Amino acid sequence: MALQTLPNSTESKKLNFGSTHKSWCRECHTLCEFTVTAVRFRGDLSRIPAEDLVTASKIPKVKKEVTKPVGAIVEGQPLPELGTCKHYKKSYRWFRFPCCGRAFPCDICHEESVGGEHEMKFANRMICGHCSKEQSYTAGKPCVNCNSSVTRSRSQFWEGGKGCRDQTMMSRWTIPFICNACEG
Repeated sequence: MALQTLPNSTESKKLNFGSTHKSWCRECHTLCEFTVTAVRFRGDLSRIPAEDLVTASKIPKVKKEVTKPVGAIVEGQPLPELGTCKHYKKSYRWFRFPCCGRAFPCDICHEESVGGEHEMKFANRMICGHCSKEQSYTAGKPCVNCNSSVTRSRSQFWEGGKGCRDQTMMSRWTIPFICNACEG
């Protein structure tokens, strides 16, 4: 296709109807931006062989089937297995890694999938496993959309000096046990 608005016509390939195209002028080096809004054929159309017109009219039109991509993240629906993986069973979130722009349940899954093809960077975004809301990475804070915890809040082990019992879940009639060996 020749661009007629430039001082000298320039060839351009792979133009799509209705989309904006940008190209650099090869003579004055300015950025040209244009949109194809109409196509008009000029010349003697009667010179086109009749069999070409018949062949073109017989080409079946293929209907594109709209299919939902497999494994797509849909906001409002939970992630597969609530975002857990075989490495971290108590983490209900996926991380979006800026090095490749893809989301994985953990850094080990990311490394296994990529196979060392690029430089790893820390994830700066996370996706909630309960509602699939993408948000900035915040350690220890609940989801901004559904307010559910993205990590398991309770465990059976000593929690860094806090103890392993949740005092709010205990009966109010329980007398606190005082260990004489621990006090001192």
